[in-house]
Amino acid sequence: MSINFKQLRKGHRWAGYIICAAVVYVLFAMAFNSKGEVANAKIDKRKNARINRQMMQKAIGQLQDCDIVVRKGNDVISDMFCDMNLKDKSYSHCGIVQIENGRPYIYHSIGGEDNPDETLRRDSASFWCSPRQNMSFAILRYDLSDTQKQNLKKQVLVYYAQKKKFDMQFDLSSDDKLYCTEFVYKCLNSVLPDSQAIKPNEKFGRVYVATENITHSTASKWVCKVIYK
Repeated sequence: MSINFKQLRKGHRWAGYIICAAVVYVLFAMAFNSKGEVANAKIDKRKNARINRQMMQKAIGQLQDCDIVVRKGNDVISDMFCDMNLKDKSYSHCGIVQIENGRPYIYHSIGGEDNPDETLRRDSASFWCSPRQNMSFAILRYDLSDTQKQNLKKQVLVYYAQKKKFDMQFDLSSDDKLYCTEFVYKCLNSVLPDSQAIKPNEKFGRVYVATENITHSTASKWVCKVIYK
């Protein structure tokens, strides 16, 4: 991981906090799990557990166009993003569902080693929700009309066609790059009649959107929650 200290000195303290927190989490994890065999064994057990595959497929079968999915990954970076929630620290990442040719796909913004070019991704629901890299996931549904859904789908595809990159500055005021919750937030806000339906958080003097802001909106309801064994 390369760190641009010149940019940090220019005032990008928010990005500095994210990067430094990630480094601390990684070093902590390495110190207490230097071998990695135990962690890998747990991942394989969770991935191969029949009940987990059944729960995942049952939940995926409930997905509809424009549903929102959230998840909690099994790595220290996910723990870090969970901590950005002020109250509900259940989830670290989110995306928007599109049904294409009868199959559900998740559009989402992600950076790091899982997505080196940092551009907006489109993944199958089974890959996105896989127990191999996740501890849990959930589905929620916003109360949208057919017209609102069509407009939401168009906005998602516009951002995808523009190949929006992940925003490491976590700057909600700009659209040139989008972090994961910002992508979902701005797509939903483009169609929701109430611009205050999703209320951002404020921390360290910075306004930002966390997963809890997406999941606890009065305009949404839970469809299901899956916690892997």
